[in-house]
Amino acid sequence: MHRSYAVKLGTRLRVSSATWAVPVCLGLIYLYFFKSFKEDFKPPTGQPEYAPYVVSSVLLSFYAVSYAVASGLSAWEAGRLKRDQVWKLSPVRFRYRIAWESLLPVVAVAWVLILVPVCMALVQEGTAPDAGSMVLVLMALVISLAHCVIGFCIGTITPPHLAPPILSVAVFYAVSAAWSYEPFWLRHLSGHYATDLLFGELPTTSSVVAPVAFIWAIAAAAVLFCTPTRNRRARPLLWTAAVSVLIAGTYGSYSAVQEWGHTPPLSCGNVASICAGQKPRVTTGE
Repeated sequence: MHRSYAVKLGTRLRVSSATWAVPVCLGLIYLYFFKSFKEDFKPPTGQPEYAPYVVSSVLLSFYAVSYAVASGLSAWEAGRLKRDQVWKLSPVRFRYRIAWESLLPVVAVAWVLILVPVCMALVQEGTAPDAGSMVLVLMALVISLAHCVIGFCIGTITPPHLAPPILSVAVFYAVSAAWSYEPFWLRHLSGHYATDLLFGELPTTSSVVAPVAFIWAIAAAAVLFCTPTRNRRARPLLWTAAVSVLIAGTYGSYSAVQEWGHTPPLSCGNVASICAGQKPRVTTGE
């Protein structure tokens, strides 16, 4: 049984576009980290080591890359299954399992584009990660997973060779240029947390939940829209549910961020200052 699973896993990896994309993704990590982050990263003068600052700074270069790769590769995987007529060969009840198994390598590659640069930045700066520094990492991982779902759904209903490049470029541009968007609520829902976390600052719950809720509302609506059914009466119900989820998620997220300015609200004072003797000492609070 274990041997059979290993064979299936090996076959899945050989045919997956994610496997062939690994060298390209590693090249992107090298390019962005050593040619962008490492050269431009300069901690504020006098600021003590602060892991959230390091993490938020390096992620600025990798949000868009991860989301674009997740969307494009997922659309390609959906197109491959469509070309191979897999959906016609398998029972309807196995569709979600087939989709998930096809997406697993893509999810892994998208997460590598988030986790590896963060680890490299922390090692370079000699800073240990803490719970606060992982907030934006978790946000990026969850949003990249949603992009995988959206890309796969789009790939199932569009021409196989058309969706992946267009979707990758569109997502990359939309997210990477988010810092320049007006009105400001657009940038806050893009999944691109376009600010550095200075010493003592952390993201607020609403500033992280809002983009996650927005993108997952789109993902849930896409799944409902693409869900097959043999009952003609069920199709309008699924479409109605998809539109309802999309409207509710979009409006709820928009309502949460519509009054924010250029920078999302931040939680400040998350470190404790301890003065001892004649030399003040600053330590991270628990």
